Amino acid sequence: MSLTIRPLTGDGSPPAEGEYAQACEVSGATRWLYLSGQIPVAPDGALADDFTGQCEQVWD
Repeated sequence: MSLTIRPLTGDGSPPAEGEYAQACEVSGATRWLYLSGQIPVAPDGALADDFTGQCEQVWD
């Protein structure tokens, strides 16, 4: 069985720095999604003012 690893970047997300990926899809016999380094920054670089807003921004 071979695995396929596909780096992913969300639409409107700030680009990842260096050799990092915001997420990777790994598929083979099953399919997994690994998330890493999600930060609460809007595409324009703005940071939400409070904890709740920052949590929501991570998933937007």
